[in-house]
Amino acid sequence: MIFDSEQLVPEEKKTESVMAGGEKYSAEPILENSLGDLWYQFGEVTKKIGNKRVTFPMRKERAELLKEAKLLWKNETDRWIHREIYKEKSRIEGEFVNQKDIKIETEWGELESKYSVLNENCESSLPPIVVISGASNGMESMDSFARELALREKDRKIIVLGYPDAPSGKVTSKFCDAVKEVEGFDVHAKFFEEVIGKLLPEGSFELWGYSAGGGVSEVMMTKKSISERVDNLVMICPAGSKEIGDLEFKWGMMHENLALISYVKDLPKYVFVDDKTKDEQKILKFATWMELGRKCCKDLASRNLGKIKMKAGGKMVVISGESDMITRSAELFGSDNIEHLKKIQKDIEVGVVEGSLHAGPFLEPDKYIDEVLRRIRKR
Repeated sequence: MIFDSEQLVPEEKKTESVMAGGEKYSAEPILENSLGDLWYQFGEVTKKIGNKRVTFPMRKERAELLKEAKLLWKNETDRWIHREIYKEKSRIEGEFVNQKDIKIETEWGELESKYSVLNENCESSLPPIVVISGASNGMESMDSFARELALREKDRKIIVLGYPDAPSGKVTSKFCDAVKEVEGFDVHAKFFEEVIGKLLPEGSFELWGYSAGGGVSEVMMTKKSISERVDNLVMICPAGSKEIGDLEFKWGMMHENLALISYVKDLPKYVFVDDKTKDEQKILKFATWMELGRKCCKDLASRNLGKIKMKAGGKMVVISGESDMITRSAELFGSDNIEHLKKIQKDIEVGVVEGSLHAGPFLEPDKYIDEVLRRIRKR
């Protein structure tokens, strides 16, 4: 036997929570609190560890590694490969949970958010990848996807950004009002531009955005200050792709939730955040999230496509889930529409993950990363 459940966990640190510094806003996965013991009994996750320094999605992956280890114990070569994979995943896990704080002075007051840097000690000169999560989410929402990306792109730093209106962030009433006053994602785009400027004051990088993060990235790429630094733009299930009515959106949410049942074994990879606070910050953040939700249902892509300026040789890659009924981005960014899209945005490439939901990047991150890398790295 290579590992037992004790060997698949780091040394317990009782003074640390799952997300260092994020505990103030109770950024804990709802599934772990409600169904964690059940999944453990069925062998789908490893046991709860200390103060949850190892997240629920990590516990899911460790259970898979443990099952693989039991099958490989007779083959020394396979055991060695398996150990190396475990070491790499453990390293990335430690980097992911090591959240960092960032404060930005804006015209709407001081805003705060969190970020993590994966492959932090990478010595490669290759441009880093900046990942923007979905609407009003902290970087912890990108858990499964970001760590898989770091494993696949281990020669690049991966910087995962959270929103100021996430449970672990901080906003102002002026910021919330500004979000309500503009039609698109411009206010958040301005915030993330400032964050990137502070974390990466110079040099090029790749910009990846998921859901609302995709819509935010679109706006950012219409600004020369950002677009001239971005090698490739990647949007995954981008929000704001088409006009969606209220009833359509509600149906889409119902479809998504019902469809998740078929992914019951992989559901622990999907982080649901439970913000248990009841202060003014929660009120402001909830109002901001609701406003972002409305923007996600607007046709904002038509305002930005054609205005996005890519560097020479750079690509704009959009990957959608075929069954994503929340953004329905596949209806705009589908292969059957590529000729029309290229007339507007000549450097665009699109792909659709068959049968995948809006939550697909977390449930099956490898499929989305495959689709992206196949287009921009020819892998």
